[in-house]
Parts: sequence; structure tokens; C-alpha cells
Amino acid sequence: MMGTFVGKGLTPNTGQTHVQRYLEPLMRTIEEGLIDPSFLITPKIKLEDGPDMYKTFRRSRTAP
Repeated sequence: MMGTFVGKGLTPNTGQTHVQRYLEPLMRTIEEGLIDPSFLITPKIKLEDGPDMYKTFRRSRTAP
């Protein structure tokens, strides 16, 4: 993975966000139903279902 990263000449950048500034308006927008963040939430599964979920994730990441 790092080889691909370096081979493409990518530069890693990091930063911080103003969580305290944006948290309250974001939560209000979610509570009002103006945006739906559910696509970010990972489903909860039973521990024994873990191997199957890895297979599902792997398939979804390699699909064209």
C-alpha cells in the first residue's frame, strides 16, 4: 500500500477541525431531519458473524 502511495507521488496531509464550532449546528441539522448521517454508521453484528462480514466488505471494495 505504501508503495502505491509513494509511486503515485501523493503527499499525506493532516489537520484538525473546529469540532466545538460545528458540533451544535450539525446536531441541530440532523435532529431537524435536514440531513441523514445513517450511511456513516456501521451495522452492529454478532461476533460469530464477523468472518462473513469481512467477506462482504472485501467484495464491496473490489466491485467495479
